[in-house]
Amino acid sequence: MKVLINGTMKFAKKLGHTEFSIGSFFRDLDLSDKIFSKPSEQSKFIYTKDERKKLYKFFMNDPKIYHLALALQCLTGLRIGELSTLKKEDNIEPNKLFIHRTECKYQSADGKQRIGVKEEATAIIAFRACFKPKQL
Repeated sequence: MKVLINGTMKFAKKLGHTEFSIGSFFRDLDLSDKIFSKPSEQSKFIYTKDERKKLYKFFMNDPKIYHLALALQCLTGLRIGELSTLKKEDNIEPNKLFIHRTECKYQSADGKQRIGVKEEATAIIAFRACFKPKQL
C-alpha cells in the first residue's frame, strides 16, 4: 500500500498535478512498517464462523470417522494433537471434554523422529475444559 501511494504521488508531482511531496510526508510520519505489512501466512488459515458452519455441515453429511473428527475440531477448536489423543474418559460431562494430553514429536535414542503422547501439560492452557455443542 505504501509503495502504491508513494509511486502514484511521485508520478502526479512529475506531471505537475501537485506540489505535495509524498516522500517528506512518509519521512515525517512516525508509523511502524508493520502497519503496511501483509497479513501473516497463518491468518490465511483461520476460518470464519460461516466457513466453519459450512465445513461442519459437509462433514456431518458424510459421517466417516475422520469427518466426525474434523466436525468436532471445527466446533471446539481442538488442535490436531489434542483431537488424536482423546479418550472416552475425557468426556467428563455430557457436553464437556477435558483436554489434558497431546501428541508430541521427539527424537529417540537411535536418532529417529518419533511421535508420542504427552500426558502432562507444560502450559496452563493445555489443561482446559472444552465445550461440545449439543448437536454432536
